[in-house]
Amino acid sequence: MVFSNNTLPFALLGFLFGIIFVSDGWLSYQGPDQSFSKSPKVRGLLYILGGGVISLIGELTQEANVEKASAISVYTLFVTLSIILGLVVLVLYSALVSFKRLREVSREESLIETAIEVLPFIAVAIQEGNKKFIEELEQELIPQNIQQRNDIIEFTARAYNNLCEYQFNNLKECHNFEEFVEEYLEEFIQIFLDNSLVNYRACLYFLDKEQDKLLFFTGYTTLTTPFSKEDLPNKNSLAGYAIRNPFVAHFYSTFQTSSSLPFVHRSNHKKYKTVAICAVKHPTLDHSSFPNMALCVDCIHGKHKAFGDLSYISKIIVLLSIVFANALTLMDINDKAIKQYIVSRR
Repeated sequence: MVFSNNTLPFALLGFLFGIIFVSDGWLSYQGPDQSFSKSPKVRGLLYILGGGVISLIGELTQEANVEKASAISVYTLFVTLSIILGLVVLVLYSALVSFKRLREVSREESLIETAIEVLPFIAVAIQEGNKKFIEELEQELIPQNIQQRNDIIEFTARAYNNLCEYQFNNLKECHNFEEFVEEYLEEFIQIFLDNSLVNYRACLYFLDKEQDKLLFFTGYTTLTTPFSKEDLPNKNSLAGYAIRNPFVAHFYSTFQTSSSLPFVHRSNHKKYKTVAICAVKHPTLDHSSFPNMALCVDCIHGKHKAFGDLSYISKIIVLLSIVFANALTLMDINDKAIKQYIVSRR
């Protein structure tokens, strides 16, 4: 095979046809009954390596005064190289997309386990194209989505049923609210984050408006990682920021080098590397005696591994904050009662 300036156009032509072949095969899917003989990949390959293009090259070599065998060899080489390159790109694309999607809903599995689950999706992407690849991936996620929906329904139904029992029995003191909070903080972590209960902890802070600082109310954690229970500044803390910006879960990692959020930077030496905070505020009630509180969830992992599917967990955290806001309302607990209860335990 002789490669020269005269054969360069045939190399470019081969590269172009190879990319077109891979793109057409990736986007073409005729359904489950597609036969081998009718496959767009087979038809495309026969065209670019068969009589269609090769005969055209024969005519071009005569006009360009190029040896036909060299032109065909260069063309075939670059068709092959471009097809291999295209397939490598498709493998990387399908692997990364499927890995990311599966990791969002399988954070408790190891990276190796998730990587193994990715392999069948790569095969589907290469054999049957983009449409079938997306369909298979979405189909794989449906059972997880159904489980997430069922978990939410069961969790909220049990919480509000429990609240009805509290109201029926006229249990309105702060210690009842504390008992309710501790129970559902534990359930929240176990159901939605980590059933081993060792990687997360959660608590509530109360905003003392007179002193303009946040007081620790209660929380759930393992025995090996107790809360410091130290007061937090209102203006320069993430909890204070969350109270001023309710109905949104705010995430922060100690690995962040900078942040637009106006709060005190946490030390990297802490065991818990990532925090999610949401204001505890009723979505419809807004009266001055209603306690301002913040729900804080800490995780030992960095931001990218901490909460899995952030969109889903954000909604659950906001939902939990509304559950606690409803509990405050149903138990008729106000600012003064919360503060007195906190002070009495110090």
